[in-house]
This record gives sequence, C-alpha cells and structure tokens, in this order.
Amino acid sequence: MAIIIMMTKMKFVQIVLSLTLLLGISYCFPTGAPNAKEQVKLAHICIHSPNGTNDAKPPVLLLHGVLAFKEMWLGMMPILAMKTGRRICAADLRNHGDSPWSNDSDTSVMASDLNLLMKTLNTEKIALLGHSLGGKIAVDFTLTNPEKVERLIVEDMRPNGLSDEARKVMVGAVDPYKDALGVIPKGVTEKEAKFIVFKFVKFMLELVNEKIDIDERIVDHVPIKCSNGKCRWKANVDLLDIAKKDLDKYMPESRGKFEKPALFIYGGKSPFKVGDVKDDILKLFPKTKFFKVEKANHLVSIHPEYKDAVINFLNAEN
Repeated sequence: MAIIIMMTKMKFVQIVLSLTLLLGISYCFPTGAPNAKEQVKLAHICIHSPNGTNDAKPPVLLLHGVLAFKEMWLGMMPILAMKTGRRICAADLRNHGDSPWSNDSDTSVMASDLNLLMKTLNTEKIALLGHSLGGKIAVDFTLTNPEKVERLIVEDMRPNGLSDEARKVMVGAVDPYKDALGVIPKGVTEKEAKFIVFKFVKFMLELVNEKIDIDERIVDHVPIKCSNGKCRWKANVDLLDIAKKDLDKYMPESRGKFEKPALFIYGGKSPFKVGDVKDDILKLFPKTKFFKVEKANHLVSIHPEYKDAVINFLNAEN
C-alpha cells in the first residue's frame, strides 16, 4: 500500500508533464538479469534545475521503499532541483520497477548496486535520501562507503532492527499486494487494470481508517504491467515471502561509522518508532540531526514540513 500512499498530495502528474522538457529529465532502463552477487545496473531518472545545476555539490539520489518505484519521487524531484541547484536522481532498486530481478536480494547486496550506479552517473560522491527499505539501503551503503557519501537523509527507518509494530506492518504487506492482482478481471486493458488496483488499494486504506486523500491522476503510475491477458506487479512480490520468513536475514545488521552530516526524519505516529533508538543511531552517525513530524505516520513525505527539512539540510554548509 505504501506504493500509492507515498505519492499522496504530491499531485505530480501536471508538474511532470509541464516540467519534463524544462528540466531535461533523463531515463535509463537496463536490460538482462544478473547472476547472484553481481551488481545490478539500476534503472534511474535524473533532472536538473532550469536555473542551472551546481556541479560543485554532489547529486542527490532518492531511494524508494519496498515494492515502490522511482516515479514516486517525480513530485518532489523538481522542487529539490530548483531549491538546491543539485542534480536530483531516483533509482528503481533491484527487483523493483524497471530494474532487473535477482534472487540475491538482502539489503546489503541491494546497497552494493549503488556503486555501479555512481559510475553510471559519473560522480564520486552522492547525497542519499531513502525512505523505509530505501533508508535501510542508504544506511548500509553509507556505513560501508563513507567516503562516497556527502550527507545522508533517512526517512522513517531505523539503521538496524525493527520495532515489533513495524515487523507486523512489513509482514502484513505481503498478502494485500497479492490480493490486489486477484481483483483484476480478465480481458481488461492495462490502464483499466491500474485503475481497478488503485480503487482496491484506496478501499483497503479506508477499511483501516487511513484518511489520506489520493489523487486519481496517479493511476497511470501504478506499477502494474499487463500482457497476454495477465497482469503483474512491476516488482518481485515473491521475494516478500522470503523476507516474511526471516526479516533479520533480509535486513542484516549495518556496521561502521559515518562522521558527516545525517538527518533522521520520522513520524510521531509511525509504528517504526525511530525516536526510540536515538542513542543507537548516534553511535553509527555521531553528527545526526533528528526531525520529528508529530502528525506523520510512516509516510512522512506527504507533510509540508518534511520538504522544508530536507531542503534546509541539503543546503546547509555542514
């Protein structure tokens, strides 16, 4: 469900249509499936500010959550580009969106893919912003390659381990995703299938009293692919079953120390309870700043103060 909620209130479709040419958005879609342990060439998109890009500052790489996709950031990317002057990129993690699939998929392996992406982006340093699963991957990459990261932003994710409530959320996400495909009738077009799934997810959210306004213009970006009368998620949903059985193996411990700026931004109502492990975070990231959005759940980015905090952090001198 995070796939659709994450784009809530961004109302990005009109922005994307009008700014695609203005900002020079570029896409990269790799092909082929990797062998185990090989780095995956990640699909990604990048935009530049119409006012010119400050090449003295590293690009910002945005990493999505589980079963999400790079286009979920399209509402935020133009804002970040214009407000920071940096090149802004977003990637599909392996097993997601337009990136290749691989059975080798714990978060440390997924983090290693960023090394190859940096070569593709022709940059020796990046600033990282990751939400949820993307936050864990950003943490692992940063602690493993501190010299390659200028600064780190983690949205509503602990660097290691999960709260009991968060475990229930992640395990409980498996079946609804699979159930969503089951509501698609045979013979519908891909666009019709996306709208049906959109309505299904919206209904499921209302059942659990998730009162978030969802803009129907995001329907075209629902990650459903249909061919020969069959529809599937543009993500390897089966891997969630593996994670469901052993989350600790799927999300191994990240170790090291990063002594440059870090921002952990989290929801006051989130089951991930990031604020409860501040001491643990500071051991790994001594220069961490914490930003709590009191009314936010796990999807902090739908709140306006989130964008302000991210922009201010990216523009800070230290």
